[in-house]
Amino acid sequence: MSLRPLNLKLTTQSAANILGVPRPFLIRLLELNRIPHHMEAFKHFLFLDDLLVYKAERDRARHEAIRQLAMDDRQAGTYDRVILPEGGRDE
Repeated sequence: MSLRPLNLKLTTQSAANILGVPRPFLIRLLELNRIPHHMEAFKHFLFLDDLLVYKAERDRARHEAIRQLAMDDRQAGTYDRVILPEGGRDE
């Protein structure tokens, strides 16, 4: 565990590493204004607290989607069953 100030300024590469995404993908998120950022000399910079807010929301949405998929499978009765495509066989 490491402690850092929330107002720490990050480069796009550092931010991409924290999110576990490629830098070009992060740049696209910034261009779409999904994460607050600012420009200095034609370079994007982010604050750690803004990045962590985005990451928490992204992770919450992912977990909710997985929970919903599992619930849908349970309701359909397919949660604990293997369903093979027609003509498929279990090896």
